[in-house]
Amino acid sequence: MKDTLSRGAKALIAGLQFAAGAMLAASVAINFANIIGRYFLSVSLSWAEEAMLFLMIGCVFLGAGTVGWAGRHIRMDVVVSLLPPENATGNYVKVVQRIPVKIVLDAIPSEKTVLRPGMNVDATV
Repeated sequence: MKDTLSRGAKALIAGLQFAAGAMLAASVAINFANIIGRYFLSVSLSWAEEAMLFLMIGCVFLGAGTVGWAGRHIRMDVVVSLLPPENATGNYVKVVQRIPVKIVLDAIPSEKTVLRPGMNVDATV
């Protein structure tokens, strides 16, 4: 059962990679045709910009799944690399315990100052 699921996942990933690559190639071909038409024939494709936009969105969404499956996403580990070695493994409880935080909420003087959705507030630290 596990072997069947693994083969199915690999086939799905290969299909997604092929589709993302085809979308990228189609976007490049449309762009190239539009450039040739615009600068050499004085005719541009009216639908080229929108088609390239949707092809690129599809390429990113299909490619993101394959990259995530392979564990090759870009990750920002600047904060993690600055932590002590015992916390760099994902144990963030000690980090929170080392930073004391005091939150003070002022009393609301009247109904006119109540925050509602869409409003903002100035926070001071």
